[in-house]
Amino acid sequence: MIHSLAGGDLKRNNIVDIAKVEILEGICQGDKYWYIITIPNLQENDIVLVPVGKNEISTKAKIIRIDKNVNEQVCPIPYKRMKEIISKIY
Repeated sequence: MIHSLAGGDLKRNNIVDIAKVEILEGICQGDKYWYIITIPNLQENDIVLVPVGKNEISTKAKIIRIDKNVNEQVCPIPYKRMKEIISKIY
């Protein structure tokens, strides 16, 4: 049965900007991860601080790709597990 015909509401999906970053230091150096962008005017090759690991240690990373207006249903990793970029360094 179609959910909307059963009296439920259709889920509203978030639209977000996301960035793929390469970690520049620490044990995860060279690894690549996706983060939600909440900071305006970020560009590829910017150096940012991102939370890494279970303890969310602030780590330097370089933005290698930016995707704009991505629906949470088609994010490269589950949207609920994505973290946000902390700040831009330079």
